[in-house]
Amino acid sequence: MVEMNRARDELEQILDQREYQIYYQDDRNFIQIWWDNAKSWLVDILNNWFDSLEQSTTFAQGILVIVTIIVLLGVIIAGIIGVRTIGRKRSFYDHQALHSIGQKEWTYKDHLTEADKQENLQQYIVAIRHLFVALLLYLDEKQFIEAQNTKTNKEYYEEIRGIDQKKAEHFFRIALVFDQVTYGKQIIEKKAFVRYRNTIRSWIEQQDYDS
Repeated sequence: MVEMNRARDELEQILDQREYQIYYQDDRNFIQIWWDNAKSWLVDILNNWFDSLEQSTTFAQGILVIVTIIVLLGVIIAGIIGVRTIGRKRSFYDHQALHSIGQKEWTYKDHLTEADKQENLQQYIVAIRHLFVALLLYLDEKQFIEAQNTKTNKEYYEEIRGIDQKKAEHFFRIALVFDQVTYGKQIIEKKAFVRYRNTIRSWIEQQDYDS
């Protein structure tokens, strides 16, 4: 009995030595540990849903890969949308619309006429620039804003909002399209251009009617 106890003590001492402890240590990295825990978690969920489903790490791993891919795609899409949104806001805050047109002495009616000419030439981007500048000059004439070469569309928006919140929101949408086409190089088709043109002309005509 004494010999048996002594042999057991010696075995415990051997197992406590560093080389044995290292052998039994978990040498997985963080990602491996997370992945194994996630698989176990998913297997438990599947077993709770389907009592007849046998525990299968391969099946769980396949589902986990699919879920991970979907999540990563969601993150990537959200990131792209976020970058585009930030870019649009920066454009709205930073760019000075009157710098995009060289004819400083033109009236808003001159720009409307030039927009019609460019439309007939199917130069929709140039036509949009003239339409938007026409709107700025018109709003300046009606004292909604004070048009200046150094002002940004954000500043014009703030000026209009101080008078009419609804018109300010309307202006924001119009200015955003102008920024996307002029600075963002967005392609615009005839149908979208006609809608944009009608929006600006309707605003001007309605304002003239109300006054």
